[in-house]
Amino acid sequence: MVSHLIGDMFTHHAFKPLWPFYHNEIALHWFSANNKVVNEGLLTAGGIAFILYFMITNGTFSSLLG
Repeated sequence: MVSHLIGDMFTHHAFKPLWPFYHNEIALHWFSANNKVVNEGLLTAGGIAFILYFMITNGTFSSLLG
């Protein structure tokens, strides 16, 4: 969920990520929300991060390293 909010911060569309506690809107205006290259890149990075997290918490990663 946090990584999704971070990804949304890169778009042109301002939003309130911590509403109702913090009412300031955030937008870095780096990419448009429908940029296919950026969306696929973030999806790939998220998938790799999830697989690494699963492997580390499952013990598979340490057994691969020896």
